[in-house]
Amino acid sequence: MAERIAINRLRHVLRRVREVPPSFLLKKLGMLIRSHSMQPHYAALRYGLVRTRGPAFAPTFAAMGEALRETVQHAQRTDREYADGLKTRLAQLLDARRLPVLGYGPIPFPVGAAWREDRTTGYRWPLAYFPFVNFLTHGRDADVKAAWEPSRLQWLVWIGEGVANSMESAERGEAAAAFRRGLEDWDRENPVGFGPNWTVAMEVAIRAINLGLATALAGEAVDDDTRSRARRLLWQHLVYLRRFPEVSDRNGNHYLVGRCGVVFLEWVVFGENTRRTAALGSLLQDLEAQFDADGLHIEHAPLYHRLCVETVLWIAAWVGRAEGALPAGLEALIVRAGGALASLEMRSGSLPALGDADSGQIVSFGEAGRGLGYLRRLLGVELGGPPLLAACGGPSMRTAAIRRSFESTPPSAMRRVGPFVRLMRKDVDLVLRAGPHGLFGRASHDHDDNGSPWV
Repeated sequence: MAERIAINRLRHVLRRVREVPPSFLLKKLGMLIRSHSMQPHYAALRYGLVRTRGPAFAPTFAAMGEALRETVQHAQRTDREYADGLKTRLAQLLDARRLPVLGYGPIPFPVGAAWREDRTTGYRWPLAYFPFVNFLTHGRDADVKAAWEPSRLQWLVWIGEGVANSMESAERGEAAAAFRRGLEDWDRENPVGFGPNWTVAMEVAIRAINLGLATALAGEAVDDDTRSRARRLLWQHLVYLRRFPEVSDRNGNHYLVGRCGVVFLEWVVFGENTRRTAALGSLLQDLEAQFDADGLHIEHAPLYHRLCVETVLWIAAWVGRAEGALPAGLEALIVRAGGALASLEMRSGSLPALGDADSGQIVSFGEAGRGLGYLRRLLGVELGGPPLLAACGGPSMRTAAIRRSFESTPPSAMRRVGPFVRLMRKDVDLVLRAGPHGLFGRASHDHDDNGSPWV
């Protein structure tokens, strides 16, 4: 089985080599050479022969932290569903020491080498330099996402909320200590550039965003050493994302999420992008290229579209905080993409699992669902969670147009949404394929890699 998988993957790679232009092949070759040539540097970092501290946090980062703390404290007082939900998440995490992962249910919270392990099967990836880590594990009973998910550090945001919301000094101290222990253990077991949690830039970007949000939420309640560790890690994540971006001849959701991480770290955390006007024009062009005229993401999969819409919302929040306002084109893109997303929402509250299916989220409230509720809570459109997105972007993310685009709007008649047909009647609720799917139709092949027709 493993041999067959490897052969099919080789065929896929060779076919892709024939499809892409020579200039892109040279670009990928250059990135491959760079990743291998940097191994001595990352080995020196791992063994303490070279040290990295990173620049100081920017004023924008402190201002964002203040806005986040005010938001979660207000939600704790006024939103009972959120207060109860946070209490449950923290009890599961800090008391039971368990973490929900990928719909498998709560698993033991990783400690030590378990950060590199699929806890559902016991398979553990080696602490090798990242180009040499076989995260696909062909023929082995393992799912690397079971290791990636805890290493996104979404749970650290929950602890950050607990630190910000704890009125009693003892509770605050306990949450701050959990913040320090968790981050210290992850850092020790995942040295930059080594192990499965550094193999994909998208995962690095999601982790950086959650680490940044958690550090901003905790503020001065955590000790100086922990803040220094977080600052160093955030800087290492930014340098990594600059060196090893995920690019393709047709960039998709991985590129988009990676770009989001860079914008966050450059514009908000370290505030070091001194040429924002030119950078903003390039960013808006890249974002527009990711979405069709109807607002649907070019990969044509509703669940990937949800992740990409969340990514654009976070980018808008970072731009709004750094610039003080959203460019009109960025708001128009959000309205278009949000409207397409809401139009695909089923009566059940979930999105249809058509095309590539992924319930991934950048920021998580511990759910593994496929609905839009968590996005609406992040925006403050509905109760049940802290409006972190609204807090990060301030007034720029609270416009009536953005809020309206995420409201559920059942179609009054059959309509086309990209390569989908949406139909809702009294007894009928359907979303059907009606066109080419995948990145520019690549997932629409009617044959597998062996030339046999799909059944």
